[in-house]
Amino acid sequence: MTLDEFLSKSGKPALTFAEQVGITPAQLSRIRHGHSRPSWETAKRISNLTNGQVSTVCLMEGRDDQPEAAAR
Repeated sequence: MTLDEFLSKSGKPALTFAEQVGITPAQLSRIRHGHSRPSWETAKRISNLTNGQVSTVCLMEGRDDQPEAAAR
């Protein structure tokens, strides 16, 4: 699942999520929309906060690594 999908489905406000991750809302937006990649530490925090629904692979490589995505 992408970060954008997670935030859209969870209904969690982006501002709140950015604060929990420890980044600015602008940084979160750039990561969310694929305009930048997070640091390794930020990717791990995002993955932990999403209970692994958004993987570090997805964040670092800019792809959804879930099996159902490959079938699309």
